[in-house]
Amino acid sequence: MNQAPQPPAAPVDENKLIAERREKLRGLRAAGVAYPNDFRPDACAGDLQQETSGLDADTLAAQARRVKVAGRMLGKRVMGKASFAR
Repeated sequence: MNQAPQPPAAPVDENKLIAERREKLRGLRAAGVAYPNDFRPDACAGDLQQETSGLDADTLAAQARRVKVAGRMLGKRVMGKASFAR
């Protein structure tokens, strides 16, 4: 089971990668979607909590309401395969 070590792959020229990324960005800018920011939340987490605080899981499942909320991740802990966000 002795195999000769494989030679390392040739490194990709960093300038070529940067040029490819800039070309892709030019294409996105020409299409008008270089840095899209069209997310619009339609609910606030605090309001949702007040509205649903007295409801049980079955009632919530029956409503099947979809909402969009926005927020920021304040912290992240990675512990092996498990990750936790705060």
